[in-house]
Amino acid sequence: MTAADSAIAARPKVTLIALFSLAFLGGAAVGAVMMRSYAFREAHHAIIYKERKEDTLARWREKLQLTDDQAAQIGLILDDFNKYYDNVLAEGHERIVQVLNPEQRKKFEQMVSQRN
Repeated sequence: MTAADSAIAARPKVTLIALFSLAFLGGAAVGAVMMRSYAFREAHHAIIYKERKEDTLARWREKLQLTDDQAAQIGLILDDFNKYYDNVLAEGHERIVQVLNPEQRKKFEQMVSQRN
């Protein structure tokens, strides 16, 4: 046993605290990266949805000769539909993941992330 090994063995509490600290900091770093990725994806989705909604409303306003009141009401309906659709997708995703084994889940998550 070397001097360094005996010093570590002599202070197990310090070593244990250091290992837990490293694990905690590593987990915090991974969590931060994942949250940033999620926030970016959600912001991107919101921007794309807003552009599609505005384009759709503009096209319908012209073709259907909608009044401002009708366009506002249809905009709210499209917002509701988008929320409903997001919920259906999330629920479907969770139900699929529950059926898969861990290896399949990993592949499925990769497939989903490549789609977006």
